[in-house]
Amino acid sequence: MKKAASTQTSATVSFSEAIKFWTKLGFISFGGPAGQIAIMHQEMVERRRWIGENQFLRALNFCMLLPGPEAQQLATYIGWRLNGTWGGIAAGSLFVIPSIFVMLLLHFHRRAFHRGHGRQPAAPGCAHRGHRCRGGSGA
Repeated sequence: MKKAASTQTSATVSFSEAIKFWTKLGFISFGGPAGQIAIMHQEMVERRRWIGENQFLRALNFCMLLPGPEAQQLATYIGWRLNGTWGGIAAGSLFVIPSIFVMLLLHFHRRAFHRGHGRQPAAPGCAHRGHRCRGGSGA
């Protein structure tokens, strides 16, 4: 016999608490969908018990069938289950917006500390305007 608690959320989650979690996840979720899904499972199913194991796995299976980024779809779905439409919008948005700030920070860091090098590609050996770049194996 299956436990009913494993298929339903076992706690009421405030919108502000969910926002804090999705923001944190957005900042620490570099590493691809496998890592992001593992973090969501550990935090939401095991640690915080916001969503049941069966519900999480069913949602993950459904997201794997859909085209597109399954980790973001899973986050959006769980956000919707926890806090309705605005929860889904917040979860989906906060899943990607923090990474935009991280990329901008890396961009400005590179611009600030690598000024004398001119316009060089990040990977030596890449073709740039029809010319070979210096460096790399020369292949």
